Amino acid sequence: MTDPLYELEPREMDGSRGFVVRRIMDGQRLRWQTLPKRDGLESFNVAGTSHQSEALQDPSFAAGNPLSLIPEPLNPHDPNAIGVWNSQGTLQVGYLPRDYAAKLASGLGTGPKLAAMAIWETFADSRRVGLRVLIVHEGALVRG
Repeated sequence: MTDPLYELEPREMDGSRGFVVRRIMDGQRLRWQTLPKRDGLESFNVAGTSHQSEALQDPSFAAGNPLSLIPEPLNPHDPNAIGVWNSQGTLQVGYLPRDYAAKLASGLGTGPKLAAMAIWETFADSRRVGLRVLIVHEGALVRG
């Protein structure tokens, strides 16, 4: 088995908390915008969370929890829409960003496996108001 290249490190700052991705080799913390896609890591803010504010409060969306990505080919607004749900598939909190979902939609379920997790949660007045998801492609070497 190959040693992991990255690990998740817990962090808190400015009313937000979650995990940052750290490169094990040199200890560098990576910015979400520059995660190494070639190594199978991507991260996005979940779109539409303001429309799902009650579902967003559920503990299943806390940072570190696995999430389900569910395509919505019959969505009347976007046939490439991919919903972000809790791991049980019982609560939806929003969608992957439209541009990314369009690239991913055709292969989801038939292409390489993906894992998704809540990596960062943002709070206002002790209520969760935003969520960032980490997408880990099959074969990515992440310890976490």
